[in-house]
Amino acid sequence: VVQCSGNEGNTPSNPDEIIIFRRLEKQDIGKIIDIQLKTILKRLADKKISIELSEKAKDFLADKGYEPAFGARPLKRALQTYLLNPLSSQLIAGKFTEGDKIKVDLNKNELKFTK
Repeated sequence: VVQCSGNEGNTPSNPDEIIIFRRLEKQDIGKIIDIQLKTILKRLADKKISIELSEKAKDFLADKGYEPAFGARPLKRALQTYLLNPLSSQLIAGKFTEGDKIKVDLNKNELKFTK
């Protein structure tokens, strides 16, 4: 990424600095999952529901949400598809209620939600 001091047309000129980003590794994705889970926990806390993901569940999400060429960009979609959508469906169906602690684990290549 190059930041420029002037805007002459659409081409950068006189770069102020060059910033080099390190490519995300799979273990970085695990840290990002933990950060995203904090947001999910806050949303569930309003309903007095907590959630805990096993390491296998986190690894599954990391596998689904990591693409070396795109870094963490696919992670949000993976969280939505494999965690939030199924969890929302089960909450709406009444499988979990206020005060429950939901455990998420990997079972046969999909996430399983239990109390």
